Amino acid sequence: MPKSLKVLKIEYNGRLPMIIFTEKGWLAYKPVYVEELFNLLQSVTDESRKEVLEQLNQTHRAVVEMLLSRIGESQNIGFIKILDHWKVTEVKKVQTMINKAINKLKSV
Repeated sequence: MPKSLKVLKIEYNGRLPMIIFTEKGWLAYKPVYVEELFNLLQSVTDESRKEVLEQLNQTHRAVVEMLLSRIGESQNIGFIKILDHWKVTEVKKVQTMINKAINKLKSV
């Protein structure tokens, strides 16, 4: 396979192989991951909220930024409730991004 088409690679953690994205693979997958998270957030219930927020707190910052931009552009004010809950569990930089998304949704 030509080098330019590789999206996955194998790295070793001691003797254990791990399949990870190459830089090009990660760039290609981020928008897909954002859509998966966007769809997940649309279906969050009170029962699943804690688990989903834990997942978001462990999500790569670039993906979080793209996700919050996608949410802000969605014009779906239904996201405000989950964003308010998410904001409480996050660091200040992400709280600022969440507030921007909330403000964008409220300006619709």
